Amino acid sequence: MKKLKWARIESTPVLVFDSLGIDYLKESIPSGARYEVLSFRDHFPVTGRPNFLWRWMKVVMGLKVSLSQAYMIALMDSYQPQVVLSFADQNQLLGLYQRYRDEVLVISVQNAVRHPHEFLRGVQAPHYFALGGDACRSFDRHQIPYKRCFASGSLPLGIFCSRNSITKCPGKLVFVSSYRRGFDHTNRDQAVDEYSSAQGRAHSLVFKNALRYAEESNMDLTVIAKGKVRYEGEYLAEEKAYFERLAGENEFTLSSTVKDTFNSYHHALTAEFVIGLDSTLLYEAFSVGARVLFCWGADQYLLENARSLTEHLPKPVLLESSNYAEFFGKVNFARDLTDQAYKSMIARGQSEYVNSAQRYPVHEQLKHEINAHLGQA
Repeated sequence: MKKLKWARIESTPVLVFDSLGIDYLKESIPSGARYEVLSFRDHFPVTGRPNFLWRWMKVVMGLKVSLSQAYMIALMDSYQPQVVLSFADQNQLLGLYQRYRDEVLVISVQNAVRHPHEFLRGVQAPHYFALGGDACRSFDRHQIPYKRCFASGSLPLGIFCSRNSITKCPGKLVFVSSYRRGFDHTNRDQAVDEYSSAQGRAHSLVFKNALRYAEESNMDLTVIAKGKVRYEGEYLAEEKAYFERLAGENEFTLSSTVKDTFNSYHHALTAEFVIGLDSTLLYEAFSVGARVLFCWGADQYLLENARSLTEHLPKPVLLESSNYAEFFGKVNFARDLTDQAYKSMIARGQSEYVNSAQRYPVHEQLKHEINAHLGQA
């Protein structure tokens, strides 16, 4: 159970809803614009404001939602924001608050590539800054209402690329981890559904293929760990042990984003080649021209259930079987292409899932959008 914590409520032009991705969102708020953060990931925010109960009941009656949903919407409304900004794009409260306060600019920034069924979790979407055009089309295909949808690109990738010049490291092979606790068969307490089981099988196979390829091709293998900044690397020790068991005597380097959230971009974009399963980082790297192999086909169940996330990928960058010969051949094929030939090959599907072809990075697009609204308010 979460502990209770008093929320510091002050009227503010910009309210950041949820602390997820706060370092990225801060870069997206115009200079000089005041903002507050409504955080609730490790605690439950409470308030003793005299008029809050009235505000809460007004939301319940106006939106016909649950008491808990109405509570959070009333809490948001207590800040009297003109703009609400969030990286938690699957949170239904954002769309509900947009419906409740149509005059407020509610912006939801997509934080990961999603299966179509994941979009159905939200009853509606506000102003949605999507990774790519495929996400916007998912709203239309599934008749999910939204205010506007922009194929704007990746927020963290845009920040990283605007700050750094990229120099490729010949001989550097990167494996992007999609580790989940269910992948590790020593964690028997973790329930595993059929999709997760297929993910686990494919993940282990592809990592072993990467190890073998690195050894045969005299490359240095770096694994970008899944363990994130939350709780200083939650499950990172288990993830490290998982890879060490699979690797045996084979050498690899494990790199974590615990201390530096942009570390994964550094490794993926400086690598000669990037291999992985289903990570958003693969799609982000692909969108800026990195040489990648999406290994969905390492398990046929996985491939069959990922059609929407593979249909725009060129065949040479998509592994379609568990056969090592295909893996070896496709990595070599892409590595041997000239820069221009590879660029031409991927051009058609490069921006479908993550659009990095925009003139301005996402954080600059957001600043412009927020500034324009604050100027009108």
